[in-house]
Amino acid sequence: MSYAVDLTPAALEDLARLPPPVQNLVEAEVRRLAEDPVHLSRPSIFPYIPCQSYRVTTTHDDVQYFMTVLFRYSQDETTIHIIGIATTRIG
Repeated sequence: MSYAVDLTPAALEDLARLPPPVQNLVEAEVRRLAEDPVHLSRPSIFPYIPCQSYRVTTTHDDVQYFMTVLFRYSQDETTIHIIGIATTRIG
């Protein structure tokens, strides 16, 4: 069963800060995550708020991007609410 995906305004802002090719990768990875969030995610750890997390990494224009997609399940467990995309850049 695939979950529906809801990106909060904060997550959309985080996504908009990324270069378009990296945005496309994150969007594809979020779709992949929606297919099996139970097995692909882990509980978040400090400094993130309590939620689930999913790691995405890539390199674009000689810059490495390490992203953590933070999400929560809806009460009826049919939707994952993406609450933020924390990004670290190296390079």
